[in-house]
Amino acid sequence: HFTQSVTVTVWTFMTDFRCWLPYIVWKPLSVVLTVVLLPVLVVLAPVKAWRDGGWRKKPFFVFAFELCAMLGYTLGCTCFSTILYCVSPYTTSIDVWLERADVGEAQATIVQRYGIQNPFSSIHAAALINLGEFVCAFACITSVLARKDGSRAIPTGIRADFLAKARGHITAQSNVALPDKPGVYDDFEAVANLVDATGRDVARVTVAFRVDLKAAEAKKTQ
Repeated sequence: HFTQSVTVTVWTFMTDFRCWLPYIVWKPLSVVLTVVLLPVLVVLAPVKAWRDGGWRKKPFFVFAFELCAMLGYTLGCTCFSTILYCVSPYTTSIDVWLERADVGEAQATIVQRYGIQNPFSSIHAAALINLGEFVCAFACITSVLARKDGSRAIPTGIRADFLAKARGHITAQSNVALPDKPGVYDDFEAVANLVDATGRDVARVTVAFRVDLKAAEAKKTQ
């Protein structure tokens, strides 16, 4: 996709530029752009809610991502990245580019740059873990929030398997299906597969969650 390739190329240049002048150019520019587009998002929000059949049909972050996506790939991802920065500043330290999001599903990409490299000219292991944890948490937590019954999920552990050197564009994807029966699951796992631009597996990140699924009647008694 030509637009996506150009966008990611520009994104790569800007994030590399931030290595020497952190947050002086790119982050304020993103914030200004988001503020300028905020009235447009406010206008589009009721339209999006009407299409979904209600304001609370989807978790906030899924709704926000789909709302920003109505602006187009580049503007939408930029606006959502700014929202993500406000909510989870550490995650954006690797400049996550969320490409697809839905309840129980997330796909995000990072691009190799100087700021996240190791001494071997590949992406640092910690950055890969960060990316994998992000998509796993997004998929799991949106699944829990979509139940709207007070269910909760909290990460309790993480494991990473590094299969090959990670270079260039790295995409992580995670899909989560919660258990059907209510109860407390201390070792529920979400898995993120990380691949490079050629489709080669470079890493696998597994995040363990403590998931507390409420019974359907619990919502009525709260």
